[in-house]
Amino acid sequence: MLIIRKITVALLLIAAGTAGNAAADAPQWKIHASGVLEAAGIRFAPAFLDSRWKFHGVNTPAFRQKQFNRSGSHSVLKAEVALPNSQSGRFQQVCDFSDTGVLTYRGIFEFSAKPDAREFALAAIGLTENRFGGREVIVDGRTVTFPRLPRKRKTAIFFREQAETIEFPLENGVLAIRGKFRLLLQDDRPLGGSGYAMRLAFTPAANASGRLTCELEWELRPYRSRTLDLSGAANTAFADSVADDRRGGWTDQGAECDLSMLSPGIRDLKGTQFQILDPAANGGKSCIVLAGRNRPYFARSAAAPQPHPVRGNFLYLLHAVAWPPSSANAVIGTVELIYRDRTSRRIPVSSADVGDWRNPAARPNGDIVWSSESRGVPIGLYRSRFPIDPGDIVEIRFESAQASVWGIIAASVSPDVVYRTLSTPFIVAENSRYRPLPLPREIVKGSIFDSSGLLDAPAGKYGCPVIRNGKIEFENRPGKPVRFFGVNLSRQTQFQDKAAAEKLADELAAHGYNAVRIHHHDTYMVSRENGKSTELSAEQMDKLDYLIYCLKQRGIYILSDLYVSRELEAGEIPEFPGKKLWQENFKPLLFVLDSVLENWKKFSLNWLNHVNPYTGYALKDEPALISLSLVNESSLTRYYNRMPEVEAIYLRKFEEWKKRHGRQSAKPVADDPLFAQFLQEIYGARYAEMKQFLRDNGVERMFSDQNFLSSPLLTAMRSQYDFVENHFYWDHPSFQGGWWKFPAKHHNLSSIRHHGAAPGVLFSSRIYGKPFMVTEFDYAGPNMHRAEGGVLTGGYAALQDWDGLFQYAHLTVKTDLGKTRGFHFDSTLDPMKELSLRIARALFCEGGVESAKQKFVIVRRSQERFTLRDADCAQINRLGLMAQVGNAFLDDGATLPGGSAAAIELTPGAGAECSLPCFRAGEKLLDEILRAKLLRPGQYRKNEFYQDQAGQLTLAPEKGIVRAVSPACCALILPPGNRDKAGILQVDNRIGRAVFAAIAADGRQLTESERILILHLTDALPDGTRFGDGNRVTLDAWGRLPMLAACGEAQISLTLPPGKDTRLFAVDLSGRRMAEIPVQQQENGMVSFPAKVFMPSGEVAFAYELIRN
Repeated sequence: MLIIRKITVALLLIAAGTAGNAAADAPQWKIHASGVLEAAGIRFAPAFLDSRWKFHGVNTPAFRQKQFNRSGSHSVLKAEVALPNSQSGRFQQVCDFSDTGVLTYRGIFEFSAKPDAREFALAAIGLTENRFGGREVIVDGRTVTFPRLPRKRKTAIFFREQAETIEFPLENGVLAIRGKFRLLLQDDRPLGGSGYAMRLAFTPAANASGRLTCELEWELRPYRSRTLDLSGAANTAFADSVADDRRGGWTDQGAECDLSMLSPGIRDLKGTQFQILDPAANGGKSCIVLAGRNRPYFARSAAAPQPHPVRGNFLYLLHAVAWPPSSANAVIGTVELIYRDRTSRRIPVSSADVGDWRNPAARPNGDIVWSSESRGVPIGLYRSRFPIDPGDIVEIRFESAQASVWGIIAASVSPDVVYRTLSTPFIVAENSRYRPLPLPREIVKGSIFDSSGLLDAPAGKYGCPVIRNGKIEFENRPGKPVRFFGVNLSRQTQFQDKAAAEKLADELAAHGYNAVRIHHHDTYMVSRENGKSTELSAEQMDKLDYLIYCLKQRGIYILSDLYVSRELEAGEIPEFPGKKLWQENFKPLLFVLDSVLENWKKFSLNWLNHVNPYTGYALKDEPALISLSLVNESSLTRYYNRMPEVEAIYLRKFEEWKKRHGRQSAKPVADDPLFAQFLQEIYGARYAEMKQFLRDNGVERMFSDQNFLSSPLLTAMRSQYDFVENHFYWDHPSFQGGWWKFPAKHHNLSSIRHHGAAPGVLFSSRIYGKPFMVTEFDYAGPNMHRAEGGVLTGGYAALQDWDGLFQYAHLTVKTDLGKTRGFHFDSTLDPMKELSLRIARALFCEGGVESAKQKFVIVRRSQERFTLRDADCAQINRLGLMAQVGNAFLDDGATLPGGSAAAIELTPGAGAECSLPCFRAGEKLLDEILRAKLLRPGQYRKNEFYQDQAGQLTLAPEKGIVRAVSPACCALILPPGNRDKAGILQVDNRIGRAVFAAIAADGRQLTESERILILHLTDALPDGTRFGDGNRVTLDAWGRLPMLAACGEAQISLTLPPGKDTRLFAVDLSGRRMAEIPVQQQENGMVSFPAKVFMPSGEVAFAYELIRN
């Protein structure tokens, strides 16, 4: 506790008011009969501290015989003051209101003698964390910020000086206090309080030892601002009718992605007035949008002369960016102010000032002051404050750095610091909503979670995986297609000692995974001797070899990539002497530089020919090897321009290509079909060369490449592969603090509300006649809806008749699970993912959802020309929620698949020779197919629901509900307060959005099963996980163990055949039975029980084991 040796008496301000905006007609001031003053929702009260630091406020017995009188704008409070040592005195405060709204305050404490030195009176201001945390006050012109996070106890005081003015920026204006006082600012949270103290000390009178006074003026005034005129610089409108037509408006992304809902006029946005231009009155122009990498054809700069000079201390911008940079302080552009005296001031604008207009998240100098929703996606605009010189501004200029597209809506100047619209951090902590959840290391052998018995060991017993009739089979088991379901292993987790490898293989087998992807392995495999990254390390290979052996013995197959993230040594590539190439430049250079190709060949042969001493096979001959991707995520449409030196090579070769072919083009390459054709040709030639090289060296496995993103151009490039693989992530983090540094931004939305965009985004990339596998997918943590991923991915992958699913990742780094702090992708650290994957496997593998009989074919022609910017049709992906969709390249000899209902063409004439009904891809596609009666009315209602013909899967975007019905698994996704049914499963969900599933655990159908796993999944996060606010959009830090489970309650019922006795057990994450749960069993076979994540015993139940005898 701080000891103040001066004798002081002061005024206490206790924050007890509202955190939101005050009502417009509320009085500015209230003076209560108790002596408490109230202004803008903050309460002020006289008080003192005694020698033992005990607080005595005006409403305590220390203030006696109070007399309060009010006459108009004049009020007086008198009271006797009794100190603990029996010394007494008098207190008086006088308040007067002036006609201008200024309150004059005079307070006097008077004692007959000087009070004991250990006794003093103190003015303290208690301010709530919600209202003032992270916000500013202005002390004698200096900005002081209340700490957002609690300080340490020893540094609780963060300001202590003499002062004459203090200004509080509040929601609706400024509260200014003027006088002469000693000011102390203190963070009370480390001292056991809940907010802050701001103390204004009374001053001892110079000629009276027992007299202390405080004279202050208080003023509440609105914020002042002057709007700048941007009408002369506006270059586009908010509304955009056609995407990518180079006419705008906004970001030229079409009507589904514009700002048309923003109303024009003078708008007061959180204390700042902005002039939103009316396009109807300004030649169709309402804002300034400047060029970025994704819109190079936009203007690079704009200038707005002012009809009248304006001045202020601060410039406020209302703006946003599209395609934001990943680094924390990337330059967005520059503002230049031109003053009357022709001097100027340049102000850099960075990603610390402004963020993405879609799924917005506050920036250090960017408050979200306007928000709305566009097609289910949150959108917003940022207000940024910049200090400026206080001269007369006659012109404002904007210039883009041409990285992100920068949209400027309005600008104002003001003399005031405006209240920040900060949010209160949300920290996951044990309370009524969260309870500790043990995270066991192993699954109990023979428990309901032990699925190792589903595997057919050893892997390779039926020969190598091969492709027959467009599906994957085993060489010696013809006519029986196989589906692979598993996870990625990543980085160091694949290079452990033998005991750890055995344990990892047992763990994977217990989850029922029949395959794993060896990933991010290559940089850990090499010895780096003699400055080379292509030679294998004997020590590291022994670890990987033994792990592969362990996996094979348990019936787990493998697949991998020949390049992922191997970092080269400096000098390996002669064209880049002294530079260590990595994935950002190695991947695109592989297709244009022979030296990079030779490096790839050396490493690939070294690994493929390496004989595993534990299996006796070289990798190329290993019967447990499913497939190889030549280069992971090498999609040229993404990588050709990631590094300036690489982009320069591609552009130079493009010029050479045009010259050879006698072609000319002046379009930006992203919009140029010639550039797309150039990429397709050089890629196709290189891929064919790489594939032939591997075949010549005895590698007969199936190959693929470019396994990331989807577009018409990429699908054409993938048509030469043996099979197609692709990746998707829902809510992959982006990092505002730099590469993989906090804070991490997430949209925290449900894929269901976005019409099953994950996994739907991949539907258009499948090619009929070729196997299709998703070798990376994830619903990234800490998205609160990530438990939905199992139902969506497993169900719709089965409906589409895909061949493999691999979640990324089981574990990305070697870690002591007892010390883990959480991660975005790792399923073994996330109970929601781990349990959700059990639903995915049940729906995808044998006994799950049957593939849709109805098929729609995207007819393709080799002569079709697309650009890098051409995207898949969203309506086709939504069609995939009801039927199979895929591509067929008819002029390459492909035939229409059986069950084809209709053709869809992406370009006019592509389906001209097709015998099927043909529809043009576009926004009306589903309505046209429905009118043609190729979809039943019960299958589709716009924005309301999608259902396949057999009624197995139903997705209702607006309700946020999904139903999945299959012989071995039934599942429901339900918001709280909803009741629904899926097959034998019926749920009345009462508390918490949740995923429910009933899974036959004995290989039978649910109606015949004697052992059923029941899941009730809400959410779980590490203790102390910290978000920027309650919306959980910005992750500031992962927490630590224990995991904390989110509350949930529901009534679950199963309709089962009668005649068997039923017992139900709550089980923990290892499968151990925790307690038997009473069930209600009716004569018709229905079994019901109340499912409570928070059990009365204090344990947590996400899962139950139902036994029928």
